[in-house]
Amino acid sequence: MNNAGTAHPNAPWWNTLSAERQSGFQEVWFLKLNSPVTGNALWIRFTLLSSINGFRRIAETWAILFKRIEGGDTAKTAVKETFDLQAFTSERSDGGLTLKLGGCELSDTHTKGVINSKGRSIRWNLSIRPRADTVFDFIPRVLAGLGIVRNKALTVHEDLLFSGSCEVGGETFTWTDAPGMQGHLAGPRNGHSWVWGHCNMFFNDRGEPADVVFDGLCGRSRITPALASPQLGTFFIRHGGVDHRFNSVWHSLRSRSSHTGNEWHFQADRGELSFRGHARAKHRDFAGVTYEDTDGSYLYCYNSKVSEMNLLVYRRGKLEATFNAPGTASFEVVTRTKNPYVPLLI
Repeated sequence: MNNAGTAHPNAPWWNTLSAERQSGFQEVWFLKLNSPVTGNALWIRFTLLSSINGFRRIAETWAILFKRIEGGDTAKTAVKETFDLQAFTSERSDGGLTLKLGGCELSDTHTKGVINSKGRSIRWNLSIRPRADTVFDFIPRVLAGLGIVRNKALTVHEDLLFSGSCEVGGETFTWTDAPGMQGHLAGPRNGHSWVWGHCNMFFNDRGEPADVVFDGLCGRSRITPALASPQLGTFFIRHGGVDHRFNSVWHSLRSRSSHTGNEWHFQADRGELSFRGHARAKHRDFAGVTYEDTDGSYLYCYNSKVSEMNLLVYRRGKLEATFNAPGTASFEVVTRTKNPYVPLLI
């Protein structure tokens, strides 16, 4: 791990940039996992924030449980705790780096913790192991090198398996080899807006589990407080034992993406291959949360960890394979305006 705030692409963690010595800085680590048995999903988030004016210097833990209930609905429990920035610590050992905040911990192999918020609580204890050790950087290298994009956006592990349990409202949920991932974001401020999706639990047209992973991000950067850049998209797709990375400037300009508040259509092409996808969720399957930016403005994240996703693979214009994620995909839309159809839980 480098001391300058970034690491070799194969390193398991980025170095924690020193938010204690900076104004105008935010950093995020997050996990998500889906149960192949119950259809439930869990999202866990660690954040650091140092505002530009220096008045806000906080660290937070977040969690949302998405519980499938009868009738096809989703019950959501969302919690968040806020601490002084100095409460956040990181420790290095032979096993790697461990983040600690308010009784919550995250390492490469394990996470545990409890978050209490407004009479609700989520407690978890989970082991983590990679099914495939894959890192994906969303930011085109040229844009980062020129300083055009100053934020970092990385999926540290594309394909993880989680085992353990969590407790919510006196109910225990068990997770056994639940597919999931780990992401990491950092920079002087958030982007203007974006849409993101991930899935590593697809099924083929015969209903059999498929070795397919999708990870995609399409977003707009903040050029000025009132001006946003055109949308750029980058994608990671594992198919047929091959990792396809669409994260150059050329790929970003050629990618296609359009979304509403609860649907997303995307396409990424390379040579004779074309990957075309569609993510969607009902408004009632989304959890709305509020993110604070370093300049005091707010973003509104509407995320569902129990979304549907279809991924179609074309070769030389002919459909070669179809994959479906029946409520096992993550899909989120982050905007600067509120969605009247999705309540904000945090």
